[in-house]
Amino acid sequence: DHPGLVRGIAMLAAVTGIIPLTPSEAIVGAAAGWSGLKGVQIWGLWRRGAVSLGDGDLNLLAVGGAWGGLAGVSCALVIGAALALTHTLYTHARGRTAGADQPFGPWLAFGIWLVLLVPPLDLLHRLP
Repeated sequence: DHPGLVRGIAMLAAVTGIIPLTPSEAIVGAAAGWSGLKGVQIWGLWRRGAVSLGDGDLNLLAVGGAWGGLAGVSCALVIGAALALTHTLYTHARGRTAGADQPFGPWLAFGIWLVLLVPPLDLLHRLP
């Protein structure tokens, strides 16, 4: 499958030194990203009786964790969640209540991209 291929490429990049992580850091980041959102997915299924996060969101954050490590996946998730919440509040304030589920993947992807551009610890030091 495609997510497995991308995770494999991310692990290969860690092994070859293309990204500044050790393979164990990449594995921990991928596992933390996937398992953290899997917990949210299971909780949403139990609470709402419906799937709240798709498997694509889990795989996307796992790949982000493989690229950014544990600190990167944490920052990417916080950034993605903050952007998704801001967008939801903005659309609700404009009178457009969403009857359908809102995609979370684009917000996660933006958070991952931002973390890859600005390393997580550097990003935290730049906050006021």
